[in-house]
Amino acid sequence: MIKDNPDFEIHFGAPVVDVTQDADRVTVTAKTPAGERTFTAPWMIGSDGGRSTVRKAMNFGFQGFTWPELFVVVSTYYDFAQHGITPNAYIADPDDWCAIFKMPHQRPEGLWRFAYGSDPDLPDKEVLSDEAVETRMQRFVKRPVRYEIAYRSTYRVHQRVADTFRKGRVLLAGDAAHINNPIGALGLNSGLQDAANLTDKLGRVMRGEADGSLLDRYDRQRRTIANDIVQAMSIRNKERLQERDPEVRKRSRDEMRRIGQDPARAYEYLLNTSMITSVRKAASIQ
Repeated sequence: MIKDNPDFEIHFGAPVVDVTQDADRVTVTAKTPAGERTFTAPWMIGSDGGRSTVRKAMNFGFQGFTWPELFVVVSTYYDFAQHGITPNAYIADPDDWCAIFKMPHQRPEGLWRFAYGSDPDLPDKEVLSDEAVETRMQRFVKRPVRYEIAYRSTYRVHQRVADTFRKGRVLLAGDAAHINNPIGALGLNSGLQDAANLTDKLGRVMRGEADGSLLDRYDRQRRTIANDIVQAMSIRNKERLQERDPEVRKRSRDEMRRIGQDPARAYEYLLNTSMITSVRKAASIQ
């Protein structure tokens, strides 16, 4: 366990409030329960989420756009597996599209989490009301009883990538470096790929096996993947789910059938959607 390793310190409830750097080190100021505290280190990885304080403090650019819909997330204990719904499923429908993920929970049946779009002009109170949520869930699978809802919330969804993943001794990874819509589960997976790529390179630099320029390759590799694959694929996934034109929808379904019937194309498709192809592409970038 990291908490038992003397090489690590873990501080909970200590949000970062400022970051500065000079030629030799990074200085981080955090607000701890005991007051502000300063930490210094030769390198820093900012992986503090889409609203990253590290990214903002160091003035990284964060270009892209925000989807117009308000996303709603609803979690229920009802087991949809009995209806043939897989633990990760995407429902294509011009009005009732949604993404479904089965999540672990202390209750043995787990949680089934739904993410769907809603009218951005409606207040949260209305979108998250018992009747609005129940109506939406009943349209998905009609039941004679009401759904037991564990959690509900709303959030805005963005497609953005930092203009660089490195500024001197400060590096970005995960949602701090790039964010996207949840259709396809690309955000977490690409963030893990960032971590594997960066820690390998930073470890080599810190052990004296390479100079700091190796970290510029991390930026080139992972930022290229974020822009060319993660952003493009997640945008395409969302547009496919909510497509309204019946002809476009039919062409998309027909193409998926053709892929499924062709072993070579199916294998290539799985390499892409599992992001194995993106790891290989990143490794080829010098």
